[in-house]
Amino acid sequence: MNYRGVIYTVLSSLAFGILPIFVRMAYSTGLNPYNVLFVRFIFASAFLLIYLLYHHVDLRLSKKQFFTIAFVAVVGYMGTSLTLFIAYQILGAGLTTAIHFAYPIFVTVISVLIYKERLTSAKKTALFLSVGGIFLLSMSGTSMVNIGGFLIAILSAVLFALYVLGIAKRELEKLNSIVLIFYVCLFSGIGSFFLEVLRGDWAWKITTAGVLYMVLISIFCTAAALILFAKGIKMIGPTSASILSTLEPNVSIIAGFLVLGEPLSWQMISGIILVIISVLLITMSSGKPEYSEIKVSS
Repeated sequence: MNYRGVIYTVLSSLAFGILPIFVRMAYSTGLNPYNVLFVRFIFASAFLLIYLLYHHVDLRLSKKQFFTIAFVAVVGYMGTSLTLFIAYQILGAGLTTAIHFAYPIFVTVISVLIYKERLTSAKKTALFLSVGGIFLLSMSGTSMVNIGGFLIAILSAVLFALYVLGIAKRELEKLNSIVLIFYVCLFSGIGSFFLEVLRGDWAWKITTAGVLYMVLISIFCTAAALILFAKGIKMIGPTSASILSTLEPNVSIIAGFLVLGEPLSWQMISGIILVIISVLLITMSSGKPEYSEIKVSS
């Protein structure tokens, strides 16, 4: 196991984990999911462009890379963010994040069925434990869950699985990770701009607090987190990275409890323990990820 890849993936989970907290705070200033989505990607892509130009990094893409990233960004990542942000309003941050983390199941199923990946015993056990942990985390303590919100959260998981597998494709493996993330944010920003145009909603409520939350969302919880996750995928593969990143809902739930005063039940605590055990199993398992079609490089 590449321990540097593990560290990158865990750090990205910490940054992504506090994203729902900042998004909810941004909503409290009068912004809506579409506003937050657009500004998030525009700020993030601008930050990454400045960094890349300062370091004189080559931004050129081949035609195949261009269309692959455009699809992965708009369908995979922008779609994931939009469905998540809408679900945050319906189900709340903690429950939405927990349901979203069914995505390792979709990554694993697609990898096995399409890419013929062979799962080790450690990965099978870790996946089973992480799914059990997410199930416990998803238990809100109420008998009724909004079906529409639940389906939107599940859709976010499917779309993110497409993103994870998309950025592991062969044509992108040698592309600089920061260049890759810049284009993901840029295409996502363009896609979210067209959403705003279609909605015709330009009466934004701009406040100092809202701008501060958007800067934190864009730079720390988007640009930096995406770079770390992309590096992690290239080093340990999409399945291992997906399972490791189930730390994210744990961070969201703990941060919600500490910052927003959200409830912390025994189901959530049990789920956190199961997810941590699954992460330890992945970390301690030896050998490299096994792929027949998906090939990743450091």
